Amino acid sequence: MSEPADCLQWLELLSEPAALIAPPDHIVIAANSAFADSLKRDAAALSGIRLSSLVGARDTTRLAALLGTAGETPAKTLRFERAGSRPADFACRLGPARGGTRLLRLAPADRQRTAANDPRRLQREVRELRQKLTWFREAIDTVGHSVVIFDRQGRLVLYNKYYRDGYRAGDRTLPADIVLEGKTYRELMELRVRYKLHKEFADEPERFIEDRVRRFEEGSDRVTYLANGKVVRAQYRRLNDGVRVYISTDITELMETEQKQLATELAYRTKSEFLANMSHELRTPLNAIIGFSQLIRDATMGPLDTRYKGYADDILTAGQHLLNLINDVLDLSKIEVGRMELREEVVDIARLVKDCCRMVRERVSASGQQLEQVIGPDTPYVMADELRLKQIVLNLLSNAVKFTPTGGGIRVSTNLGPDGSLALSVADTGVGMTQDDIKTALTPFRQVEGSSSRRHEGTGLGLPLAKTLTELHGASFDIASEIGVGTTMTVTLPPQRVLAPEAWLGQGAYA
Repeated sequence: MSEPADCLQWLELLSEPAALIAPPDHIVIAANSAFADSLKRDAAALSGIRLSSLVGARDTTRLAALLGTAGETPAKTLRFERAGSRPADFACRLGPARGGTRLLRLAPADRQRTAANDPRRLQREVRELRQKLTWFREAIDTVGHSVVIFDRQGRLVLYNKYYRDGYRAGDRTLPADIVLEGKTYRELMELRVRYKLHKEFADEPERFIEDRVRRFEEGSDRVTYLANGKVVRAQYRRLNDGVRVYISTDITELMETEQKQLATELAYRTKSEFLANMSHELRTPLNAIIGFSQLIRDATMGPLDTRYKGYADDILTAGQHLLNLINDVLDLSKIEVGRMELREEVVDIARLVKDCCRMVRERVSASGQQLEQVIGPDTPYVMADELRLKQIVLNLLSNAVKFTPTGGGIRVSTNLGPDGSLALSVADTGVGMTQDDIKTALTPFRQVEGSSSRRHEGTGLGLPLAKTLTELHGASFDIASEIGVGTTMTVTLPPQRVLAPEAWLGQGAYA
């Protein structure tokens, strides 16, 4: 047997109350300070005391049973007498130690007592757990997110009201008698597909389910779009014990705010590009007007003669271009504020198209292009604003000339539809546009090519203005284009604007 001093030193290394007991009389050889403190006694005074003298009379039988058990014993609660204090219950465990001694370890009984041997504690703990669960449910119901908890087998065990509300999408609602508890994540996704609660993969339900289950297993996040128009951010988290937590947040307002911010930024950028383009477009004709005016004023080329006629033509052309540019801006501004009014009259479409073609023919010839008119003699008259209709056709022709290479062709045609509508088309064999390019081209002040690299002049007002003026007539404006093939722009006037022959025969100059 080891010396008591050695035993005590060894016992002090233990964090729990412990003592060495020597059979067969079960005398305390040594006890650590934690053991002595638990019994309110002096550690040195415990040495040589029978263990039975420390235990209350009511537990002598339980003590005998504990001491009579060989090897490592399970915990058994015994009541110990404490010096100058009330007795206390401790969970006692005996195990083999050095030199045939046994090690007695104590722990407060309330830490060791279990529901199996204490029904009252079981009832108390059940009540406490129920109360905590109620508090937890109430807490997560106040959170403005969907919260769901899945157990280690991946089955739903708890969710809040926001999650249940997520099974509603307009007039599509999950039946109230369907129980969500106990369902796996896959089963929940199958429910969402069955009741069409998602926009995503509407035509590929299996793909949707597999994508969601994969993200759930991986614990990855995603943004999803619901059938009721809501946008949510879904987050999946796996806890250390295998329990999974799913949280989804409604970010619809956040997305709308971000889109508004993007729209605002785009508007600022568009205006900046417009100002840069406009400064170029205004500066060029103004420089021409100023330069040629100075030449004429100073008679730089000698006395005024026929040579100055060319300069005067250049001044007139530059001034007209500048005037048209300003008029386009003013027209678009009027339309935007609703102050543009149509001055409707009977218009001869065939003559109007011929006039417009004559106005651009010089530019067409200078560009080495071919201009073809396919206007039948029976093309009807229409009721429209002739000035604005001419503005539409000129803008379409100017755009075709601008983006058609040398040797290319431009074709203007009209076609009377079976419903009585009249379609006027301008087709070219130019560079063509993608769908994104078309959207850009129809946005005011924007051009398909960036301002730093564009090859063609213009402020990006021609097509947007033509489209807006077309719609002001109640007509439709369509663009069909293919890269490397060309573009066809069509203005279709509705039947109510197309006049029957008897309505326009004998109309003065149009007779």
